Amino acid sequence: MTNTKEDRDARRTVILEGLNNGLSKEKIAEQLGIHPRMVRRDLSRMQHSKDPELKQAQINAREKALEAKELISNRAGEQFKRTTGMTFQEKTFSNMMSFYEPEIRQIMKATEQDIAIRKLPSSVVKTLKRNGIIASGWKSPQVTQKARMHLAESHSIK
Repeated sequence: MTNTKEDRDARRTVILEGLNNGLSKEKIAEQLGIHPRMVRRDLSRMQHSKDPELKQAQINAREKALEAKELISNRAGEQFKRTTGMTFQEKTFSNMMSFYEPEIRQIMKATEQDIAIRKLPSSVVKTLKRNGIIASGWKSPQVTQKARMHLAESHSIK
């Protein structure tokens, strides 16, 4: 295939279609029946001329790649949810609530919760914050509503 403007324009549409479909440069070249170097040159020309359709095609390709990665990475989470009936985050929250229940109940009984929270070791406070049990406001940390609801449910069960 020659490298005239008409040929480049014809390849441009195929290249943009291929990028939108998530194909690699080599697959696009194979589809066109040309050397991958020619596709790379056409892409660099399109980038140099700031082709808006190329930018959109590259954005679409990135989104498709992220979707594919997300599907692959979330398989373990889906399997965990099927077997346990809850997500990793829900299970972790439940485990932390049961593990730190004495400390949380002690905080709930205190008249000033922020002082009771500050008396805990910093590693415990960090863990409780990370798992959504304690919410640190502007100045006064407090037990979250979600944690209060969980304590009320677990107390009514016992």
